[in-house]
Amino acid sequence: MSLHQLERLKKDKKEALYYQRNLIKKGKNVLAYKMEKKIAHIDQYINEMIEINRLN
Repeated sequence: MSLHQLERLKKDKKEALYYQRNLIKKGKNVLAYKMEKKIAHIDQYINEMIEINRLN
């Protein structure tokens, strides 16, 4: 995975966190919970890609 793609994933995570905060403010806790799961998945994928790049 290229550095550009990794940076895009980090940006996507940041945008998802922003969206999740707005959902919580609006009282849409179920959607915020679903976003939390997506954020965790993105974060896990980012960490895996960082580890793979370190090994290479």
